[in-house]
Parts: sequence; C-alpha cells; structure tokens
Amino acid sequence: MHAKALPGSVLAALAVVLLSISSAQAQLEVTGLENALTGKRFILRSYSADQTAKYKWGNDGLVADPPKLFALAVFTPGSVKLKGTTLAIQGTRSILLVDGKSGKLGTSEGTPEWLTIDLGSINPITAIPKLQEALFFPDLKTAMDSLPVQFKDFLPYHLNPTDPNSLSVELHSRQF
Repeated sequence: MHAKALPGSVLAALAVVLLSISSAQAQLEVTGLENALTGKRFILRSYSADQTAKYKWGNDGLVADPPKLFALAVFTPGSVKLKGTTLAIQGTRSILLVDGKSGKLGTSEGTPEWLTIDLGSINPITAIPKLQEALFFPDLKTAMDSLPVQFKDFLPYHLNPTDPNSLSVELHSRQF
C-alpha cells in the first residue's frame, strides 16, 4: 500500500487549522491567567519600580531585565493580553511604606505599570500557566525575607513625619 501525497493546498489549509487551534488554546490560557490575577495584589519578584517591567522567557524559565528603579511594591493586575509572542499585563503599582509614627505598613497611591513578557519561541500554552509563580512572590513575608542585601536597610521605605526631607506621602491602605 502506497501513501498518496497530499496536494499543497490541503497541507496549507491543515496548517491554518492547526495554527487556529493553537491560537485558541493560547487565548484560553490568557483568559485563565487574567481571571487568576485581575484585582488581586502581588509583590513582583524583580522588585521593579519601572513603569514597564520587562521579562523574557529563556531556557531556564522567566528572566527579568534588570530594573532601573527598585521598590517593594504591590502590583494589582487589571488586564492580560497576548499579541504575537508578547504577553502584556497592565495594572497598578503601589509602593509599600511604613508609617513612621505607628509602624504600620501601608501603600502609596497607585500608578500605572505594565509587565511585558517576551515568550520567544516557547509555546504560550506551556509558559502561561507558569507565569504567576514566576512573576510574583507567594506572600509579603517571603518578598521581604528575599530582599537583596543592598535593599534590606531601606525597603520598605519608612516615612518619618519629623524629617523635613522625608517624602510627604499619605498611606492609602493600612494593611497589605
């Protein structure tokens, strides 16, 4: 029995169907990630305070581009979008602050922040389910315990109401 070669047009149509199925599966993963993240509060593992925190998916998983600005901050995702091989998470960043009088933890007013993840050649269906754990600490204690040595003395930032050089920031939340 001999196999008959399929015409080029049939192969092209089959390729389009397979790409469509893969794209639909990837979109389901994006929707699932968006549902898991939206409106919740997370601490970025990269400690990035940049307006756009950039990441790449490499052979060993997610790798953050070194941030220009560092902070111990709360990131609250608002939306997740996949365009080509780039996943974008739009949200709000609020810097964690310690009230100098009470010692209670609070946050600054939120500012827009974007996380962009270049998935490269990895299949989004494989990478997207791993992103929440790769991007965010599981809790605040782990984030604070994991602060790099060079930041442990000044993060989170302590507001000192008696210091005229201290930032004048009102705490918006009294608890994380």
